[in-house]
Order: sequence, then C-alpha cells, then structure tokens
Amino acid sequence: KLHWELDFFYKHFFGSLLKRALPEKTQQKLYQEFHEIALELSTRPRVLCHRDYHSRNLMVYQGKQNIIDHQDSRLGPRTYELASLLRDPYVELSQNQVSTLYDYYVQTSKNEELCEEFELMTVQRVVKAIGTYSYQAGVLANNTYLPYIPRAARSVLEAAHRLRRFPFLCELLAEQAQV
Repeated sequence: KLHWELDFFYKHFFGSLLKRALPEKTQQKLYQEFHEIALELSTRPRVLCHRDYHSRNLMVYQGKQNIIDHQDSRLGPRTYELASLLRDPYVELSQNQVSTLYDYYVQTSKNEELCEEFELMTVQRVVKAIGTYSYQAGVLANNTYLPYIPRAARSVLEAAHRLRRFPFLCELLAEQAQV
C-alpha cells in the first residue's frame, strides 16, 4: 500500500496534473527512492491507522470530538497518523508547535526512537497527499486542493533534508511544486 501511494503520486502529480513525462533515468532514480521509503516503513511496527487523519476529519459535534472519513482504515506504521496530523497541509503549524506535540507523543509512547520513522513517514504520507491533490485537479477538475501543494511540498523537502535523503524526489518537488 505504501508503494502504491507513492506510485499514485507519480502518476497524478507528473502525469495528470503537470502532464510531464520524466526521462527514464530520472524516473528510475525516483522509483529507487520510493522503494527505499516503502521498504523501510514496511519493516516498522504496525498499528490500526485511520489513514486520513487530518484537521478536516476531526469534527466537534454536540461538544464531543468525532473522527470522520474512516473507510480507508488499515494497518500501517505507528507514526502514520502522527505525520498526517502534525504535517497536515491544511494547517500550518510552527516548528515549535510540531516539536511540542511530537515530544509529547514520544514521552507518552515511551519510545524515543521514533524521530527517523516520523520524518520518513512524513515524506511518504505528504507525498501521497500531493498525489491526491493532483488527482483531484488533473483528473476530476477540482482545483480546491492546488493551493496546498506548495506547503505540502515544503513539508516533504524539510523532512527529507532532516533525514539527509531522497535527493531526486527533493529536486523534482522543488522544481515542479514552485517551492
């Protein structure tokens, strides 16, 4: 599923939205990075994930918090939801806010080895979101999500920079997402 989501990004960001074919060598290098991301995350502990856990799916109704849009729930890496919420392209949190919430998560989970996984999950999850936004615009002619692509791309670039990995993905996103 993780690799499928990265492929979905490629197909819809470059194909449906930008209508741009990448040279074969560039595509191969990008898919090598995608393979690294999916393979590494697939070895991490799995938990039940909502898989679309972001600010627009958290609602307050009659004074109670509700989570909606859970039809895609399945097992996934334990940091999937954390990356979805703290790197949500719909809401711009400061790095201080993200750090505070992330530190709280690590403290309560009693697992301090999550930092690298969180950054890697941010790359995968937010790239997947860019693919969804691109599909909406390029296939369904719904441009509502286009303004979120640059913010999402910045989030991916920052996480990849902190990991010191994925130069081809970063180069392509920086060039194409107007970051």
